[in-house]
Amino acid sequence: MTNNTIVSHIDAGSSRLGYRAVGSGPDLVFVHGWPLNRETWRDVAAALPDFRCHLIDMPGCGESVTPPDVPVSFRGHIEAVIAAIESLKLDSVTLVGQDSGGMIARYVAVRLPEVVTALVLCDTEVPGVHPELITRLQKTMKAPGAKAASRALLRQPKAARSPQLLGGLFFDTDLIEGDFRDAVLTKTLDDPAAFDRQIEILLNYEVEMVEELGDVHPRITCPTLLVWGEHDDFFPVDEARNMADQFGGPVRFEVIPDARLLSYEEHPERFAELTRSFLTPG
Repeated sequence: MTNNTIVSHIDAGSSRLGYRAVGSGPDLVFVHGWPLNRETWRDVAAALPDFRCHLIDMPGCGESVTPPDVPVSFRGHIEAVIAAIESLKLDSVTLVGQDSGGMIARYVAVRLPEVVTALVLCDTEVPGVHPELITRLQKTMKAPGAKAASRALLRQPKAARSPQLLGGLFFDTDLIEGDFRDAVLTKTLDDPAAFDRQIEILLNYEVEMVEELGDVHPRITCPTLLVWGEHDDFFPVDEARNMADQFGGPVRFEVIPDARLLSYEEHPERFAELTRSFLTPG
């Protein structure tokens, strides 16, 4: 494919995945976290023109088309990433994933060890660490009217900054508004059906998947870069450092100051610089 080619969808069986590709060079497949979409990687991809950046919407997210009767879950996202890689006929890729996208990337890496040649993981699940906010949201969203009320609050800039909503994602909460809201949040928040799909993914979240990573990590032998926001309250940096020892291959650990869970959104050029230096040492 030529530079800046855009392909609107990838057939992944039960879903058609929203897709955009930019740049030219070695293949990077970006896996977004919950409750986001592919465009959360827009600035990182723009800072990596010397790589072929494949931005993919998971089922139930962004521009993906998933029939209403098809369940959406993180386990289904693993299958979707594998299907996307196969559909694109990629034979050597680096997976870049954050939050649940980083968990998905690890599962894909052990399923496709001959294809996934490196991992870049950012502020993602750590075995033994279970954010209280996720547990609380799972319980809250089962209550009548909770989904509609939450969507209404998230559409209000002041309310969205609450630590109980989006405030804990950014070190600089001003970044919740503007480009991030326009590129990443608006489609989901403007469409009740899209918001309901995101909540379905949340309700299908399994703690067991996080704990199983303890068995997955020793099987990952490709080089891995771990990038963490210094002030990440969801997956604390000290816990992440300890996790690095679990991997079966070489691991490099980097911390981004003045950042929380979405460190790559807050400092995309720094994240891109770390990724480039990791993949092209020397």
